[in-house]
Amino acid sequence: AHVLSGLEQLAVTSSPNSDIIITGHTHVSKRVELNNKLYLNSGTCSNGRYSFLSLDTKTGTYLTNMVW
Repeated sequence: AHVLSGLEQLAVTSSPNSDIIITGHTHVSKRVELNNKLYLNSGTCSNGRYSFLSLDTKTGTYLTNMVW
């Protein structure tokens, strides 16, 4: 049996009208484009390390930022 990855699960369950899907809780900052959708995860804030998203919808700039 094939077990779906977290990203594959999101691709299957997200709305077909969604362009951008933002998630959290994995503690892994990530920006992935798949099947004309943008998946973003903000990352973590623990042990003196943190990451965050910068979203600019006017310019279409979507970045993950990490500080260690």
